[in-house]
Amino acid sequence: GGFDVVPESRQKEIDREQAEQAFAQLRRAVEFHPDHPLLYLEIGQIYLNRFDDAGQAAPWFLRASEQPGAPYHAARIYAELLRRQGKNAEALEFLKDLYQRLPDDDPLAHKPIVLERIHELEQQLNR
Repeated sequence: GGFDVVPESRQKEIDREQAEQAFAQLRRAVEFHPDHPLLYLEIGQIYLNRFDDAGQAAPWFLRASEQPGAPYHAARIYAELLRRQGKNAEALEFLKDLYQRLPDDDPLAHKPIVLERIHELEQQLNR
């Protein structure tokens, strides 16, 4: 019958077991490749997509964004996770700093999107 016919409580147990196995492998990989942003992103994605836990996911997206060659979206996702947790002032400051560091000539940086999010947060915070 597949995963869908398994009781929800058992589905959650299976998710937790599989996630723990993934976390163990990813932490081992981080030992050998501590500056590889995709490893941190993957841990964050598991917390976010499998467990819908923005609080646990956010630090991993931040760590990913701090690594050399990190994809730009890691930082934007981190800021969004701060917003989901009601940390709008912290998200605003992070995005302002990020905006200053983003290159003007790389469309993948999505600098206009970051600026739009800054304006949204400023309006919400009446700044």
